[in-house]
Amino acid sequence: MERADGVLGDEHEGDDRRLFKMALEASSNGIVLTDATRDDNPIIYVNPAFEAITGYGEDEVLGRNCRFLQGDDSDQPALGELRDAMREGRECRVVVRNYRKDGTPFYNELHLAPVRDREGRLTNYVGVQNDVTECRDAQEARVRVSAEYEEIIRILPNVVFRWKMGEDGEMYPSYVEGALAEQFGVTTERIAGKRLEEVFPPEFLGTVRPAYERAFAGETVEFSSRIGDRSFANVAMPFEPEGRTPTKEIVGYVTEVTGREKAEEALRKSKERYEVAIRGSNDGIWDWDLTTGEVYLSPRWKEMLGYGDHELESGVEAWRGRIHPEDLERVMSALQEYLDGRTEHYELEHRLLHRDGSYRWILTRGASLRDGSGAPNRMSGSHTDVTGRKELEEQLKHRAFHDGLTGLPNRALFMERLEHALERAGGKDSHIAVLFLDLDGFKEVNDSLGHEAGDELLVEVARRLKQRSRPGDTVARLGGDEFIVLLEEVSGAEDAASLAERVSEGLRAPIELAGREVSVTASIGVALGDPKGVRPQDLVREADNAMYRSKRHGEGLYEVRGAGGAAPRRPAGGVGSTGGKGDPGGERPRSRRRGEQVQKPAGGCASEGPSNGRCTKCETLPEKLAGPGRLYLWLPLDHTLSKTYRHLRAGGWTVETARDYSMVVRLDDGRLTELLSALSAVLTGQESEDTRALFKPGGDELTVSDIPRAQSLTQISSLGGSGWLLDMLSEGRLTSYFQPIVRVEDPSEVFAQECLLRGVSPEGDLVPPTTIFEAAKSSRMLFQTDLAARRTAIREAVRNGVETNLFVNFTPTAVYDPAFCLRSTVEAVKKSGISPERIVFEVTETEETRDVDHLKNIASFYREKGFRVALDDVGSGYSSLNMIHRLRPDFIKLDMHLVRGVDSDPYKALVAGKVLEMARGLGVDTIVEGVETEGEFAWARENGATFAQGYLIARPASSPAGGLARA
Repeated sequence: MERADGVLGDEHEGDDRRLFKMALEASSNGIVLTDATRDDNPIIYVNPAFEAITGYGEDEVLGRNCRFLQGDDSDQPALGELRDAMREGRECRVVVRNYRKDGTPFYNELHLAPVRDREGRLTNYVGVQNDVTECRDAQEARVRVSAEYEEIIRILPNVVFRWKMGEDGEMYPSYVEGALAEQFGVTTERIAGKRLEEVFPPEFLGTVRPAYERAFAGETVEFSSRIGDRSFANVAMPFEPEGRTPTKEIVGYVTEVTGREKAEEALRKSKERYEVAIRGSNDGIWDWDLTTGEVYLSPRWKEMLGYGDHELESGVEAWRGRIHPEDLERVMSALQEYLDGRTEHYELEHRLLHRDGSYRWILTRGASLRDGSGAPNRMSGSHTDVTGRKELEEQLKHRAFHDGLTGLPNRALFMERLEHALERAGGKDSHIAVLFLDLDGFKEVNDSLGHEAGDELLVEVARRLKQRSRPGDTVARLGGDEFIVLLEEVSGAEDAASLAERVSEGLRAPIELAGREVSVTASIGVALGDPKGVRPQDLVREADNAMYRSKRHGEGLYEVRGAGGAAPRRPAGGVGSTGGKGDPGGERPRSRRRGEQVQKPAGGCASEGPSNGRCTKCETLPEKLAGPGRLYLWLPLDHTLSKTYRHLRAGGWTVETARDYSMVVRLDDGRLTELLSALSAVLTGQESEDTRALFKPGGDELTVSDIPRAQSLTQISSLGGSGWLLDMLSEGRLTSYFQPIVRVEDPSEVFAQECLLRGVSPEGDLVPPTTIFEAAKSSRMLFQTDLAARRTAIREAVRNGVETNLFVNFTPTAVYDPAFCLRSTVEAVKKSGISPERIVFEVTETEETRDVDHLKNIASFYREKGFRVALDDVGSGYSSLNMIHRLRPDFIKLDMHLVRGVDSDPYKALVAGKVLEMARGLGVDTIVEGVETEGEFAWARENGATFAQGYLIARPASSPAGGLARA
């Protein structure tokens, strides 16, 4: 207090001064004195009440500016008003939000007064503080309640009114609201300042005025009134405490009673809306008195857990005892942190036990009231049932990582597990293996039996894969008919091969689909990876490549690739790294089925090799399946012959058995297609593949010379739908069209003719090569079709007197069986008299040519015989830089889609120009395909292309065309 002595002045001495000090010390208001003569106006005195209000001791505040009480909350409008008053040296009263020492806010009503000396100079400020937090809270509560009442009044179908008696003895409205008031346009805003006669119509006024006068006299008046055909019930009463009269103000309400039921229904709905609002969006309400431990749980809170209002006792244990054991510690910890003031909000999700024994997910929110010391004394909140949202979240999470049809993990989850498996196995000696499966013939199931049957097949395959996998393995579906399996702790290639055989064997059992038995096989690629350094995507890619390689050699096969991409075992009959450079009989990656040797596509010979000479079977067309005749069948030894016999006899077929064949079915009416359908219902896919069959037209008996022509029943079935291709090949209705390739610098010079295969229908229409080869592949006549196509190209070139180079497309059999393709091509060229140096084979990166190493070896074989190689469709997205690097082609052909519009598209021009520039640097000639405009040809010339081809020069035609007639 001594620090503030100067403020009191010299005139305050003796008893007066002591009395003044005692008054300051005893005041319940906080008193603050500051020194206005010093910088920052520091505090020089606070009384004990200030310390009680703020929690700060005198020694903690002296010398500080009062603004520290606001902390970071310095943007309050009242503080601006306070600063203006201090700057002007005048008195002011404001309410500011300050913060106690413990951080809790409080509202401070501050009366600030300046103190001046005898000369009028400002020396000090005196601040009188009053903690009005409770008043402020009460005021805000009243505002909230008032707003709630206003909302209730607004939605009620009534009029709520308040009228005052004016000094002139007239009644004036001060408040008129409600839905009914809105209807008549007599709301407060619209009728303010109007007299009674100006508000109501005459027929209503005659009843209302006497009633209101009685109410102003002190009575509570109930009366009825009408406006037109509408009736109203009215109540008016004095609005003065203690019943003092005469009153200066009356209140009341008006309710329409026209159609009482409608009014009651509206009132019921209004009540429901109010209750819904109170319940807070269907939430359960709880209130907890922390001082007594008493807990209130609303009826809705109990209802959410399956209980009636009186079936569950309110209390802390009713809540805590139902929390899921896994959530209990987390919930109680969060609650304690909030009550201790360590967190600002109490909000979390947890599970509560329902009466039916299940758990419901609950979102709980709460807020507390605290006493003057900051200790919580009451806490209230709500419970919201979020079980539906949680279940939806789980469903969405499951869908994000699982296949919707089979329930298996999808690619994303598989890759995540593969990455974790590689991390876990990093320090072990075992390997990680990936099995990539592609179902054989799945498209045929969809096409013949429908997509619903296809989906059933996929679900069953998923079930079998899981059944055949080991515990801990991951089976996933990548999409379509592709599945993938993660195998952990695999000892080596043999172990991986054994697991692949186990999976393959599990798929072969027949599946009942749409009333038919369907047998399933899968082409499988196995990639064996060393966990050290291998990337998940590389392992999957290697398994994918191995699967495609196995599929080339037939259905139901698998191939194992070792760590680092090496092929572990390779049988003879293919091309590989162990064969001589010019030997097309080296090894290829091993693919097996049930332990058998590799099988090549039907139409070729598994025994064929360089020393066997020409294989006549590959040149022989199968018999056309038409007309009456006999179908001879040799069923596999493990098949029950009697089952097939009984099935066919029951279907009305004439069936016989004999010693040298299992059975023969007579077809007197040529119904071979129906017979094949009947057999497919009793034989599985694998049994059909293993069954040898021979169709012999007419009625002649089987001879020994007929037996070598027997084929698998599967091939016989495929041939049934490809009779047109058999006719085309047997009748020699394949031809070649020619399109010239000219030198860009002199377009009149034809450098070469590209041979383009065409078929000719009996009506003379052209059949495109894609249609021909798709039918050949499905009917297993690929070798015969391929041989006929090459011979046709060479024959037509000779017949038309082509003396330039010939560009011939590289066919699939060149990949399936390079030895056969090379030998037959050399033989045809030799007979034609054309020099091999004139023939260029065009290679396009397709499904059959994914194995670049294999393709590189094949290209080397052709070059050794004098042929040249061109890489086709560069820039299409298929022919990659890797193909150029590994294949080392003699020519590069720019894809027509890259060339089209190149003269007007800067982006295309830049890409195509870089390809031409790269080819020149490699010393490789380039051919620009699809040139259709003068601008495209000019661009090719300006950018250094060697040759050009396209409609501008000549369209494909049955006879070779010349170049452009210009220099």
